[in-house]
Amino acid sequence: MNGILVYMESIISYVIIVLPIYFLFRRNYIKKNMKKNYNLYREIALTFLVIAITGIISQTVIPEFEYVNGKIKLAATLDRYNFIPFKIFYETYIEVIKYSNSSYFFISFIGNIAIFMPIGILIPLCFKNYKSIRSTVKFGCIFSICIEITQIFLPRATDIDDVILNTFGTFLGYLVFAIINNLFPNIINKFKQITIFDLIKQENMSNKRYALVTGASSGIGYEMCKVLNNLGFYIIAVARSKDKLGKLKKECKKNIEIISLDLSVEENVFKLYEKIRGKNINVLINNAGFGVFGEFINTNLDNELNMINLNIKCVHILTKLVLKDMVKNNYGYILNVSSSATFMPAGPLMSTYYATKAYVQNITDSLNYELKKKGNNVWISSLCIGPTKTNFNNVANIKASQKELDVDFVTFVALENLFKKKRVIIPGISNKLLKIIVRILPDSLLIHLNYLNQKRKNSKSINEK
Repeated sequence: MNGILVYMESIISYVIIVLPIYFLFRRNYIKKNMKKNYNLYREIALTFLVIAITGIISQTVIPEFEYVNGKIKLAATLDRYNFIPFKIFYETYIEVIKYSNSSYFFISFIGNIAIFMPIGILIPLCFKNYKSIRSTVKFGCIFSICIEITQIFLPRATDIDDVILNTFGTFLGYLVFAIINNLFPNIINKFKQITIFDLIKQENMSNKRYALVTGASSGIGYEMCKVLNNLGFYIIAVARSKDKLGKLKKECKKNIEIISLDLSVEENVFKLYEKIRGKNINVLINNAGFGVFGEFINTNLDNELNMINLNIKCVHILTKLVLKDMVKNNYGYILNVSSSATFMPAGPLMSTYYATKAYVQNITDSLNYELKKKGNNVWISSLCIGPTKTNFNNVANIKASQKELDVDFVTFVALENLFKKKRVIIPGISNKLLKIIVRILPDSLLIHLNYLNQKRKNSKSINEK
């Protein structure tokens, strides 16, 4: 108990400085982005998280000062570095057993665990992306590693055992969270983050709202139909496979219409519009598309023409016709599924596919700007996805060249950012980094690296969503 009081006394001055600044920024953020749609319980939990992080940083990263011979100087730690794992475990054992020094045990051992336990409790409580033990403990470990690396350049002790103990503390904190969540789920639900989906659900549903989704028989299109249906939209799901659409209809149970059409045939796209014309299409998801893998001189021309029809013509026609209706109604959202391929200057071995996605990205950006200048309440976004766990690789009989994202994660990020009116939506850190890297490296090097990456897939099959 005495150790806790000492710790609280040592961090109180830092907390007093940080909290008013945090409250000011948080208040402005809520006023600008959330207005009245915020969760008071979550705001309280976030405040405690800020206090916990402030406490940790104040005792680890911020340098200490001492008064010596009338001068103030940095207080250097005697044992600066320890890169031997479990050394502090042994020293704690000796201090407690041999010298009966229990204070060493509580300060050096238990203290490093205790200060990270709030992280393990509050992180999953405050953020929906940290609901699993793996993601929470990973956060605690990385946070601790960053602290220890920073301490190398400061007159403070850098200790590998601190990372082990801090990570274990995060783990114990998560266990506390999991136990409370299991025994008292209603309490945890009070801290639930209000998302854009919650706000859409709260809207007046007196007028039927429609969402048109192409490529709805599997993968991202399939998942988007389910999520939008759950949000209260009447779904119009379009794909070639009637059987797969029938499965989707069973899962959605109500408020869904399935249309079996091959949208690579131009006249079918106009047929689709005639079927949905006059309905209040609030959301259009242009998801249908596929790619052809292989050297340009060896790939099948008919397959490529079908791909151009589906990836470009279908997107162009539906966007143009539906957008006109949306502009008249002064409301609507369009999501064009593009690709991280659009960031690259070229895509050897998938040259036509890369070219089609470049078209989708370019026209989406142009329309976005036109709508913005028009001042109309219609929004259009592009979804730039990388490898995702769909049937893309199975149909093509190719091996993924990098880690694939989960479909439900991509769907959530895509729809949430569409309704938040983000122009370019990029799920996954690696895809975001790719966009940055292509701005730095020369085109010739990027094309060569992309060729090597595509070559690893080693297939000449058609690649379909």
